[in-house]
Amino acid sequence: MAKRIGDILIDLGFIDQDQLEMALTESKKTEIMLGDVLLRLDWVTQEQLQMSLAVQSGAKLLDTDAIKVDPGLIAQVLPSHKRTMGVSVHSLVRRIPMALGHIVGGSRRADRRCV
Repeated sequence: MAKRIGDILIDLGFIDQDQLEMALTESKKTEIMLGDVLLRLDWVTQEQLQMSLAVQSGAKLLDTDAIKVDPGLIAQVLPSHKRTMGVSVHSLVRRIPMALGHIVGGSRRADRRCV
């Protein structure tokens, strides 16, 4: 059985037990999902919730901030263009590791954000 999202959020240090209990009470009272309650209360960010859901699903996490992309690779992918098909070079720098993580890790989760 998968670990409950509230327990994962506590394990990751995003909320404490008191916050979880208050959010669960609110969730039951309003019939709003726990994650949405936590977001509305501003106790977690969207990124923290997504990371917790990825952990719950068993997805592999890859920190793209720790990956260095060779500028030569970008030049090969985008020869003499700063933008191609609406994808900026900055966006491409973020997407290359995400794509590599998808291919290598076999996971839909390739950076700290869910893709």
